[in-house]
Amino acid sequence: MSNTAESVDDPLSHWINKLESLENNPAAFLPKLKRCCTTFQLDERYRNDSRYLCLWIAYADTTENPLKVFSRMKSKGIGVQLSLFWCAWAMASFAQSND
Repeated sequence: MSNTAESVDDPLSHWINKLESLENNPAAFLPKLKRCCTTFQLDERYRNDSRYLCLWIAYADTTENPLKVFSRMKSKGIGVQLSLFWCAWAMASFAQSND
């Protein structure tokens, strides 16, 4: 499958490629990461996609209140069928309780 066809069938892959190219530029990366997360939050194809979940976890790690982000994810059903979601939320809760 060509990259163009893959981007049409899986628009998240296009975003991931773009984000990977911006990893060394936090000023550009963080707004794009947030936009990517919010763009697909109602797209059921990605609700329990581990790639999408990892993007949300990365976004939560950049916020002042990651627990609020995890709560939002849960309310939208993002990642709730993946153990990584629950582990990441638990780790964020533990980290906050130790602050």
